[in-house]
Amino acid sequence: MNGFAAAGFLRQKRTKVQIPWSPSVEVMGMRSKVEKEAERDALRLVKTTFRDSFAVEPVGIAERLGIQVREAKLDEDTLGALFMRPSADPRIVVNRGHSFLRRRLTCAAELGHYVGMSAKTDTYKRVDLRDGFEQEGGEADDAYAVEFAGSLLMPKEDVKILADLQMDDLEMALRFLVPRDAMQIRLAGLGMRALDLEAAS
Repeated sequence: MNGFAAAGFLRQKRTKVQIPWSPSVEVMGMRSKVEKEAERDALRLVKTTFRDSFAVEPVGIAERLGIQVREAKLDEDTLGALFMRPSADPRIVVNRGHSFLRRRLTCAAELGHYVGMSAKTDTYKRVDLRDGFEQEGGEADDAYAVEFAGSLLMPKEDVKILADLQMDDLEMALRFLVPRDAMQIRLAGLGMRALDLEAAS
């Protein structure tokens, strides 16, 4: 499927859901089985990479798994998509119009959908939007993909190291190469607050 065909697919039948990167309501200290599985799976991939910095490269990991990662001109509200079909390489499409950091985050989330779905099916289509998603060919767990992306790009142990060095959310975002709002959400998910870090310095 080329970029134009993907863009056409992205414009069809959108269903409104929660913003993928908004913080979820959860009881602190209580992590779901899905979140634990997502973190475990993401850390397995992180351990296979050879990093010379805190930043993990999701596109490189995807390509080593045989997934083609492409940029396409999509409408502003479309984050990205995942396409899987038999006898073809899986494809992740990210929005060329978004920032480099946002594209990294989108790629990591789509990679999470791939890891979560590829063991179950070889036919799957999914489009992620700022205010919703469209999916065909299977069911996916958004909580898994969001936790996977956070754990892949901002591994818990690395976040703790930077917190011990009394870095705030902005400094951490620069080191992990993620948007600041994603870093703040990750800190909150780990039971840490940027304000606490600022107060410690």
